Order: sequence, then structure tokens, then C-alpha cells
Amino acid sequence: MGTLMTDIRHALRLFQKSPGFTLAALATLALAIGANTAIFSVANGVLFAPLPYPDPDRLCFVVRENPSGSSPTVSVPRFEFWHQHSKSFSKLAVYDDIGSGFNLTGDGPPERIVGSRVSYQFLSVLGVVPAIGRDLNAEDDKPGGRKVALLSDGLWRRRFGGDPHLVGRTIRLNGDATTVVGILPKSFDLPTESEIWVPLQEVAASGADVNYLRLVGRLAKGATLESASAEAAVLDKKFRLSVGDRDANDPNSRQSASVTSVRQSLGKEFRQPLLILLGAVGFVLLIACVNIANLQLARAATRQRELALRSALGASAGRVARQLLTESLVLALGGGLLGVGLGALAIRPLLALVPATLKPAVPIGVDGRVLLFSLLLSLLSGLLFGLIPSLQRRRELATPLREGSARTTAGPGGLAARRLLVIGEVALALILLVGAGVLVRSFLSLVHTEPGFDVDKVITFRMSLPEGKYGDPAVVDRFGRELEAKLSAIPGAESATLAAALPLGEGPDISFTIAGRDPRSDLGSVDAQTRPISNGYFKTLGIPIETGRGFDDGDRAGGRNVAVVSANLAKKYFSDGSAIGSRIYLGEPDPESREEAALTIVGIAADVHEIGLEQAPPPIVYLPYSQLDAGFNQILVRLLPASVAVRAKGSPAALAAQVEKAVWSVDPDQPVTNILLGTEVVGQSTGRASFSAFLLGALAIFALLLAAIGIYGVLAYLVEQRTRELGVRFALGASASHVLGLVLKQGTTAVAIGVAIGLAGAFAATRALKSLIVGVSELDPLAFALATVTLVLVAFLACAIPAWRASKLDPLVALQRD
Repeated sequence: MGTLMTDIRHALRLFQKSPGFTLAALATLALAIGANTAIFSVANGVLFAPLPYPDPDRLCFVVRENPSGSSPTVSVPRFEFWHQHSKSFSKLAVYDDIGSGFNLTGDGPPERIVGSRVSYQFLSVLGVVPAIGRDLNAEDDKPGGRKVALLSDGLWRRRFGGDPHLVGRTIRLNGDATTVVGILPKSFDLPTESEIWVPLQEVAASGADVNYLRLVGRLAKGATLESASAEAAVLDKKFRLSVGDRDANDPNSRQSASVTSVRQSLGKEFRQPLLILLGAVGFVLLIACVNIANLQLARAATRQRELALRSALGASAGRVARQLLTESLVLALGGGLLGVGLGALAIRPLLALVPATLKPAVPIGVDGRVLLFSLLLSLLSGLLFGLIPSLQRRRELATPLREGSARTTAGPGGLAARRLLVIGEVALALILLVGAGVLVRSFLSLVHTEPGFDVDKVITFRMSLPEGKYGDPAVVDRFGRELEAKLSAIPGAESATLAAALPLGEGPDISFTIAGRDPRSDLGSVDAQTRPISNGYFKTLGIPIETGRGFDDGDRAGGRNVAVVSANLAKKYFSDGSAIGSRIYLGEPDPESREEAALTIVGIAADVHEIGLEQAPPPIVYLPYSQLDAGFNQILVRLLPASVAVRAKGSPAALAAQVEKAVWSVDPDQPVTNILLGTEVVGQSTGRASFSAFLLGALAIFALLLAAIGIYGVLAYLVEQRTRELGVRFALGASASHVLGLVLKQGTTAVAIGVAIGLAGAFAATRALKSLIVGVSELDPLAFALATVTLVLVAFLACAIPAWRASKLDPLVALQRD
């Protein structure tokens, strides 16, 4: 221990004598470790931090498996079947996480609150106890039960001032007097952003195929994820048989169920982007370590006589090497300490750059896990950039004392080590540049994707339609017509529409059966996005009707049921152009009601990127609000906030202040939320791509600068070491161009090798970006070419400056150097 403290004190004295080297090394390390700390803090909160529930590893989701992938939602009948028959779970509950809203009125202006409907054991499964009041019970959850609610700590404080006597009192929720029975803990946030939880109160006969609930359970004692998944497959088949699914016994059926951990599911959408960013900042840290190793080699070369003298006085080569390694570790810990501070400061600006749709739900900060990560990273960095110089000096300690000159050099081994380090940082920088280039190309492709609707003069907003007031489709239809008229009458407005969901928003996905075809065949069943809309939808959003017509006032309840389908649906399922006049059914109706349930296709609309710009336009079936089935309408108003779009004659932003008044003139208790311009809606859909491209691009530029500094430093040092040699060459008649080429060759050879290795690495690394790339290949030749050319040009400039200086040497001055 005494020897270690002596080495540390000696290292601190040396750093104090070399402030330029110390500041440069500390700044480089602080920036690199700070970037790693900030990104890991986010990854720690989203991916690695334990969930705030007892025994979180026992919490699981049940998901449905189907040919198109897995679906996280189940129906009420499926939940009831699992609740009765599952042996793998001690408790089960369901909740909706669509973000359905509740209108809170009274005690202030009307406000739309994001909330969730849950079964009564929801909190008990998670192991959460209300901070004030009680949990929901079985009586609360019975169909037709009394109106009760749990509130979040944030809503309780924001809206009710933290009134401790609120529990037991009633509030107006969706127009109904609702009793507050409990306040949840401050940390509770499931589903994300929810602030009100009410009992599900859903009957089991609500429809076996109406899947909108997440099924969460706590594993029973002795059960594992694997055994629960095996049971899930068996129970899924039994359930499908119980509801008359004719394909349940088909051995080739790809429908099933499985179990996944809550921890993995909740962080799933963030996992790959965060791991990619962690890899990118890791590359930046490696490049920083390479640069500091080069600085260490250069600094150690000036200390050769000192180190050799220590060896001659009895210090072993290992003892001197340990001294050098200790200096590196002290430097790394200092840089790590600064890096943690920078990382902590960078977290808030970093989160500010994250698109609203990707904001992590968990608190992000520097905790014990992050501090441990930063400490280990600092120690590893110190070993990385300290090991090569310490080993190199160990091999060359005797050389200076054997040389008669006072002039010291790094020796051939030291120069070879520096060249290898340059090759490494060039390769790492190129991998980052290519990855960033591919993401930027993908983002540009996404930005230039036509969404299929005209967004330039559109303003949109959302509303929640309480089911008690709007459960009747005729009431929704009447409200939509009055609202369209009021909004269209606003000065500067051209038209308006009410819809269950707008393009690039979340909407229902329902299967349809084509009349006259076997529903089990590929061309007999249509899985399509379903959009109940008002008559002004296509005009307001500028979606062309390619064939047939849209909806009009003649499409009313009691008349012939009609539908409009998207062009790709018509092409896929009606290739002979016979879509117009064909009939489809919502699901598989009973034989007695088939005629009444049939929808006649009257129009074909242009394709729209309904789900997101990164996904191809899906098949869409449009239905008029006036002809909605009562059951379907109740599900819509219960689960989905209604969306409204208004087309302006001029600037749509000018309408923002007036739309709320128009809504209140139709329904004074109706809050208006999420007011966005059409361009902002499209911008949100590119948020993830923009964020990934920006952050990886910034890291790539930082890596490029570090690589350029490293190349320049190595060549400048080599020129310094060869000053006398170059002077001799000039004296013997060598031209400036010859010397220029000689030095350039040294630098560009290392760069060329690094580029070759980097390209090979980029071919492998960009495959990890595949899920983030849209519109281009992960091996996009333009991105590879631009990244390579950029790096080569910067590297050439870094090589050219020392080479140019070498070509301008005065032979007499050079020959007089020690």
C-alpha cells in the first residue's frame, strides 16, 4: 500500500509539472466518459433498473402469437378463461393501456385526463398499496357497479391541492358522480402517463375477438417463465375451442400464446436504440483511449533517460512499468470524476432532445449503478491507454543509457505501437461514421416519404367522448355533424371532420370477411385498420377517392351499410377490379344477421401511411359514423379518444384559439387536448429516426475529430523524431516534394489500413441498425462512400500539415538539433 501511495503522489507531481498534457488528457477523458455516463443513465433507468414492485421478476405478460407476430392484448373472455384455468399464476389482472381519456369537470375548467380501466386485482398483482384510502375490490368491478376511481399522486396535488379529505368525496368523471377511493403512491406509473384508474366492469360476453386489454400476472410459487409459456399454449388452444374457433385443432395453425417478463416488455421499444447508442459511445471512448495512449507514448519518450536512470539505480522493469500504469489509472480516475459530473449535467439536455413519443416513463439520473459503471469504465480506460506505454517502456528502458546522445527517441517499437493505435482509431471512427451516415440517409428517406394526405393547412386535436353520453352511435353521428358545421363556420376554416383516429395515430385493427369466400382462405379474411369517420374526412385530409365515391348525407342508419376501402386492400383482395359493389362483413357474423351486417364497398381511397411513415400503407376500411354498430361504437368511445381535423384556408395556426370555443358551443363539458398542426403530426412520426440520426451523427463527428487529432499528433511526433534524418536528406539533395511524399506515405499507409479494417467492421456493425432503417439498405453504398471519403479527406488533412512542415525544414537548423 505504501508503494502505491508513493506512486500516486509521484504521478500527481508529474501531472502538475505537465499542465498541457494533463488538461488535454483530462478533457478528452471527461467528454468521452461523460457521454458514456449520460447514455448509460438512460439505459439504466429504462432497461436495467429494477421495477418498483415487490419481486418484479415474477411479473409477466401473456401475449397472443399469430402469423403476423405477437400481440400484447387479450379480450375479456380470454382473461376470464385464464383466470379460471391457469395454474402458473397466483394472481391475474387486466388493464387497458391505449391511453383512453376521462373528462374531469367541476372544481375548475374541463380537463381530459389520461387513465386506464383495470380489473380489481390490478394493484394486488403488482404488489402496490394505495398511499391513501383503499384498493378496488370485487364489488367495484362487477358490471353495473358503482362509480369509483383511484387517482395518481400528481393529479391529486395538481387538481385538488393535495386535499387529504378528498378520499370518500365525489368528482365528476365523464359526467358521472364518481367516488375517489384511493390515492396511489407517487412512483406508480402504469400504464405510462395514466392519472386515473377505474374498475373495468366489463361483462365476459363482450366479444372473444375484441382484444384491447393487457393481461399481467404474478407467477405462482415454483412456476417459471418456461413452464408458464408451455401452459399458455395449451390454454390458448382450449379457449379457442370453447368459443368455436374451427382452426383450433389445426396442427398447422400459427395462433398460440406465450408469456414474457414485464421487465423485458416495458423496455422493448427502447432496448435496441439504447444498446446501439451505448456501443457508439463505447467506440468514442476507445478512440479517446487511443489518443491518450499516443500522448502517453510521446510523453514517456521524453522521460526515457529518467526511467532508465531509475532502472540503473535498482528499480526493476516491472516496477517502472507499474509506476507508468499507476499514472494512467490516476489520470483515468480524474477524467472519470469529471466525466460523471458532465454526464449528470448532460442528462436533462439529452432527455430534452428525445421526442415526446419516446420519453421514458421512469426517472432518469445518476444512481449507485451509474456511479459503479463510471468507476469501472474509468479503471478500464486507464488500463487500456496505460498498458501499451507501460509495456513499451519496460522493453526499452536500457536503450537510452546505451546511447551516447542526449537525444531520445521512441524506438522502433514505440513508433510501431503508435501506428497501430492510429489504425485502430481510424477503423473505429469509420464504423461510427458509416452507421451515422446510414441513419441520416434513412431519416432523409423518411422525411421525403409522402404520407398520403395533405398536412400543410390542417390542425388536429383530440377529445374523449364519455360512453354514458355518447354510447349511442346516433348521438356520436349527430355530435359529429354539429361539430363539423361549427368548425367549418370559423373564419378562415374550410372544412372539418371527426374520426376515431387520424393518419399516423393509433386506431382499431379489425378483421373482415369477404362475402362469398371461405374466411379461412388467404383471400377470404381481411385484417385491416378500421376508421369510423364523418363525411368531411376525405376532403379535410386531402385523401383522393380514386374510384367510386366517399360518404354523403344519404349514408344513414337504417339504409344500406357502406364502406370505403384503401387502394392496396382493393388490389390485394379484388385484383380483377371488382371491389366496388362487393360486400364485406365485420368479423364473422351469425348466419341470421349476415344480410343486415353486410357492408357494400362504394369507393376506393388512395393509400395512406396510417400507422407510421416507416411502415407501408396498411389495408384500411373506412366506415361512416352514422352506420356504426352500437357495440362497436361503445368500445370506441370507451377506449379511444376521438380525433378532429380542421382544414384552414390560410394559416392553420390561426385557428387554434377558436377550435375550443367551437367545441364548447356543441358540448360545454368537452375538453380539447393535443392541439397539433398537421406538420407536427408528421414530425412526431419521424421523431425516433431524427433522434437516432442526430445523436449517432454527433458521436461520429466527435470520433472523427478525435481521430484527426490522433493522426496529426502521431505524424507531428514522427516528424519531430526524424528532424535530423530529414536534415541529412535535404543536405544530400532531397527535394521538398520528396520529403513531403515520404512523410505523407507514413501517415496515409496507416490510414489506408485503418479504412480497410473499418469498412469490414462497418459491414458487420450496420446490420445491428436494420430495425432503425427505413427506405435504404443497411449496406447503403452512398452512406459507405460518403463516410469513407469524409474520413479520408480529414485524415489526409491531418497528415498533410505535419508533412508540409517537414518539407519546409531548414537543413542547417535540422542538422544542429540534438
